[in-house]
Amino acid sequence: MHIEIVSLAEGWVEVPRALTPVRCVPDHDYATYVEPNVWVRHSLA
Repeated sequence: MHIEIVSLAEGWVEVPRALTPVRCVPDHDYATYVEPNVWVRHSLA
């Protein structure tokens, strides 16, 4: 999937269809996207 972003803002940026915002630092040409890891425990009995 490719999403074109015309201009990046400094800080947390909402990206369509992303689970979490993206941390952007455009002055350093850097962005970080981390998806949460969710664990659910179910009883088998």
